[in-house]
Amino acid sequence: MTRTLRWLALVPALLACQAAPADKGVEEDAPLEGAADSFRNPIDHGALALGGSVSAEITRDESFHAWTFELGAQASITLRTEGAREVDTMLYLYREGPRGWGSYIARNDDAGGTLWSALSRDLGAGRYRVIVKGYDRRVRGAFTLVSECSGEGCPRDAGECLFGTTYRQLRDSAHFEPLLSTVVRSPDGISAARAAQIVAAVRVAYEDATDLASALAAVDQNEVNVLELAEVATGRRFVVIEYGAGDNSYGAVLVGDTTELGAEIHDGDLYECVVLGAPGGARIGADCEGWTGNTCAEGLRCQGFVEEQGAGRCAPEARVEGEGAPCSASVACADEQLVCAGLTRGDEGVCVPTWLRGSYGEGYSIEIGDDAVLERSVIVYGLATVDTDVEIRALLNHSRPSDLRVTLTNPAGTEVVLFEGDAEPGYVELDGPVRGFSGDEQVNGTWTLRVADRVSGEVGTLERWAIDVTSRWD
Repeated sequence: MTRTLRWLALVPALLACQAAPADKGVEEDAPLEGAADSFRNPIDHGALALGGSVSAEITRDESFHAWTFELGAQASITLRTEGAREVDTMLYLYREGPRGWGSYIARNDDAGGTLWSALSRDLGAGRYRVIVKGYDRRVRGAFTLVSECSGEGCPRDAGECLFGTTYRQLRDSAHFEPLLSTVVRSPDGISAARAAQIVAAVRVAYEDATDLASALAAVDQNEVNVLELAEVATGRRFVVIEYGAGDNSYGAVLVGDTTELGAEIHDGDLYECVVLGAPGGARIGADCEGWTGNTCAEGLRCQGFVEEQGAGRCAPEARVEGEGAPCSASVACADEQLVCAGLTRGDEGVCVPTWLRGSYGEGYSIEIGDDAVLERSVIVYGLATVDTDVEIRALLNHSRPSDLRVTLTNPAGTEVVLFEGDAEPGYVELDGPVRGFSGDEQVNGTWTLRVADRVSGEVGTLERWAIDVTSRWD
């Protein structure tokens, strides 16, 4: 049984639908045709790189997701949602007019006998907005928005491979932020999802690989290199699995946590690339060296350098119009380059640049030992000096959760209890604001999650965990 723990509350988690019911009832929060729609403040993910894919998640607090794209002339566009587990999505398409977005020009609910959505349209030159929402307010789950573009109006670089032409070029690219780099030599401790990805990548060169053990036995030195990357401009995640020796390397680039092949690696070169579009704006948010900022592009400077990470992140020097303005859950910041900080501590916040917020974590399964303490750390870097908001997203699985005590410690050494044994057996999800940090302590540095199993007899797993941190200058 899965349960979601929010601050001072235990709420049953909603399971994704497995099949489209015969009668789903009336769509909730639907726009009003012929009038300004009801989606005035969705989560704005910025520009959609046509010919590629982006991922997001429908949650209680983030139920509407928006992207924009521009066409220079006539073009044929296809949009669709997909993912590892069906989520009942609604897909809306808008065209910007003299008075804003107005009403939608196309929509889709269930496509191809599934709960996913799809749209194909011939469009003229203009600026467009895509919105993905759940069919009703109960819908929760991760999804991937896939786009295709053909015709004269498509962005000039929409047909180019997002990853470049070689594995080395992708690995060293400033357009992608490394999230994890590891070597897998044994099936021990490897999650089922990661094992499936490794098998898919090894089958690029060794079709007889059927499971993780046979995959590792097939490759040189019986090991594979695993590199998790995030596209700086969009936050899209990719997993690169490579094996071989020297330039004779093989493998694959996989999309997110799935086994979908984004590209294949043969002799160090990339082939069969299906994730298209040139990376844009990559220097904002890219890693930089030292305090000098000499690796950042013009107009950017290196912020939040952390010695343990050996890097900070490139951030704009110019102040964004509207920065410092008041905001709230009902009054959004005026510019898409701003986010509302401080809402986890009160009803009102202040608008800060988007680069002052970051997500950090691990997305693979780790065993929680019996009568032992599991410690996992991430390095937060590239932010301002102190936190305004800290939010936890963690999933644990334990047959006796009452054994567990979970805490989070910030770089200053302050420890806050997140969970202390109040849930039914099975999956326990920690999802929400962390209250207990002063908001006046160092934010850049090592954050540590501790999971203590205090009673012998049962073991479990930490399936994934991450923290979302928003910062300010002290």
